[in-house]
Formats: sequence, C-alpha cells, structure tokens
Amino acid sequence: KVIALFRTYQKQHGEEKLYCLNAMGTAGSGMLSYPNFGGYDKALHRPNIHQLAMLAEEAGVDLRILVLQRPAHELMVSTTKHRKFNSKPTEMAVLGDNAAGLAAQLQVIDPRFFYV
Repeated sequence: KVIALFRTYQKQHGEEKLYCLNAMGTAGSGMLSYPNFGGYDKALHRPNIHQLAMLAEEAGVDLRILVLQRPAHELMVSTTKHRKFNSKPTEMAVLGDNAAGLAAQLQVIDPRFFYV
C-alpha cells in the first residue's frame, strides 16, 4: 500500500517534488510522530523508519527524514496539562521510550537521509 501511494504521488505530481508524509491525509497514518496515536499501548505506536526507507527505495522514491524536536518540558505541558493524555509519570515513560526508539531507528539508516 505504501509503495503504491509513493508511486501514485510521483506520477501525479512529478519526481522533483517534496511530500510531507505526515500531512498527506492518508487514513490511518497519523502524524508519524513518536508516539503516533494514543490508546492503552500508546508507547508502542511509532513509525518504522527503516521499513519506510526500504519501501521508498523499492518505489524509487528519494526519502529524506526531518526530525523536529521540542524541549521535554514543553512536551510534558502539552501532553499532561493541555491535552490531558496521561499522568506526568506515565507520559514521562511514554515520551522517554519513544525518544529512545526514534534514536535507535535513526542509527540503522544512513545519516545522509535524515536531518535533526
């Protein structure tokens, strides 16, 4: 499905275009954030960068990843005070685990393909 989506966008808009995957409006994709979606197993909901890179390569798409960061305090205020996702200890664990997951995923792809 992802390969077909890559190829469809490439055919419709040409090869020399920039697509923001987290804003393509594809049902079920979310924002491709860490974590991505909520729920009781929220800590496990995250994109798989290595798999996405492999699918992009198979589709003939040049994938680049832009890593956007926020200070930890701002994340905590956003998730616990403004959006009331979970308690502070729970959110600290979820966000810490997802930061480690993102770092681990970035280590397995060529650093030329992501920007921090």
